[in-house]
Amino acid sequence: GSDVLRVWTSSGGGAEIVQITPAAATIIRAAPSTQFVDDEILFVSDCTTTAVVQACTLNVGSTDTQFTLSNGCSPGNIPSLPLPESLEGGRVYGLRSITYFVGKLAGSASNLPALFRDAGDGNGPQELVRGVESMQVQYGVDFNDDDALRADGWVKAAAVDEWTKVKSVRLTLLVQSEVDNLVPSPQPVTVDSPTPVTPTDKRLRRVFTQTINLRNRMYGGAYD
Repeated sequence: GSDVLRVWTSSGGGAEIVQITPAAATIIRAAPSTQFVDDEILFVSDCTTTAVVQACTLNVGSTDTQFTLSNGCSPGNIPSLPLPESLEGGRVYGLRSITYFVGKLAGSASNLPALFRDAGDGNGPQELVRGVESMQVQYGVDFNDDDALRADGWVKAAAVDEWTKVKSVRLTLLVQSEVDNLVPSPQPVTVDSPTPVTPTDKRLRRVFTQTINLRNRMYGGAYD
């Protein structure tokens, strides 16, 4: 089967944090902004430290925006994990996910497989690249805890036991031609295992691989 990749990123330009008041329900006071909503998942960052929180209560005024980080919403915040005041001067952003997966347009079996993106904006999945029949994701892990600048090995998501040890991501796409009968016989391909798989058609196929280093993990976690 094909893997699914979800990327978490910011929504909008965020707002500058003016003040953080630690308490059982910490309050973040930021510059006035209308881009946030009640119960929204947020991430707070000063480019050195990052925290993920939830705005259980949102008050938007003419001079500031106030977020109350209580445990009164779902999933809520953990009062015993206060937000560092050092994040004052950083920015608060809405958190959103972008999901990439392989499927068929309109779910029709007669359509070619393709790589899709769902931006989570309510507009549904968008077809990006037609002809992608498999996407495989592997994670480069620092197994021996030596904080080297390269991974010790590559595993699938189910085999990652500690995500802070992941230093890189490897994406592999198997792409087929839109037209059949381009090769004289079915073309064996190797994607996710050492054993080649032979398709039933005569489409041309190629495998493309890209490795991406995670910048905040490559230097001993200095930028976590």
